[in-house]
Amino acid sequence: MDERKRTLILTNAVLSFFTNLVLLYFIARHSRRHISGYKFLLAIFALFNICFAVTQATVLPAFHVYRYGWILFPTGKLFAGSPEWGFWSCAAYCMMYNLCLVLLTYHFVYRFVLICREESHHHLRSRPICILLFIGWLLNGVLWGVVCRVTMYQWKETRDYMQFSLLNEYGLDSAATPMLGPIYFFDNPDGTRRTNWLSCLGSFYCVSLMTGCFSTILYCSRKIDAVLWKSRMSERARRLQKDLFKALLIQLIVPGISKFLPGTCMFTFPLFGLNTGKLANYAAVLASFNTVLEPIFLLYFVKDYRYAILRLAGKRDSSGTYYISETGEKIERSLTYSQKPMSPRTATML
Repeated sequence: MDERKRTLILTNAVLSFFTNLVLLYFIARHSRRHISGYKFLLAIFALFNICFAVTQATVLPAFHVYRYGWILFPTGKLFAGSPEWGFWSCAAYCMMYNLCLVLLTYHFVYRFVLICREESHHHLRSRPICILLFIGWLLNGVLWGVVCRVTMYQWKETRDYMQFSLLNEYGLDSAATPMLGPIYFFDNPDGTRRTNWLSCLGSFYCVSLMTGCFSTILYCSRKIDAVLWKSRMSERARRLQKDLFKALLIQLIVPGISKFLPGTCMFTFPLFGLNTGKLANYAAVLASFNTVLEPIFLLYFVKDYRYAILRLAGKRDSSGTYYISETGEKIERSLTYSQKPMSPRTATML
């Protein structure tokens, strides 16, 4: 990985730390009662983003696709010199990737139950259910790490396969470089190809998990959208739920483009022998933007936080609405007849 990409990843890690701390501040100070459950999910996402950014800045992962395989190897000084610790640092990075996807799926399921299955939403506040979900979330990450260890380890065959490519592209000795990744096909001396079923099985598990999570997310999204349009809830409640749903979609779109689309390409390109080489490193760079952009978008799309920012900045919207209440109330004034704000008792709550 060249110095420019390394600098960009480290810069994004620092920005991610501060933007997510700002989001945590607004979650703690400016969340109204009606989003009390939602704010805990947002706080978990913010904390997870910080952990992911720290992991990425420490590992500084580089991706490399060569013919029928791809590898991930660390370029950070802490792990690059140790084959075994370097491998496990790559495994930890992959586990964080998996945990992010499962956490996002939990988020959509939570909104689905809250909006489409009102009779079951009390289960979401059950401590045993929350503990089971947390354990399931952690086990998913551990299982992903086990799959990486069993099916994508840095065996001699893998090192030999990547030897020429790593030396040519990066000037690295594959025998001393920690790496993680699957090789789908090996070349036989007679010119035929041999299928590496172990790596294929591990990749199939990873892609199946991603497909299952995204299928669940799409199903929940479609049902939530249908209920929001057809429900008899009040206009105020409908507007609130639509705003929260928009924020949730942003939490899908940003990592979908920056993390999961490049990740899917990484697993599928080698099946067709598509050799991207160093271009695969942009997957790590794109992933580093996710933890920076996500809190910024959430601060905008969740009205409580957007209005709080406007109040702190002393701004008003285009209709002349001032945001002065500590609870997120907006107090309107007439731009034509009156220069004094209306009483808070007549203000409209969003």
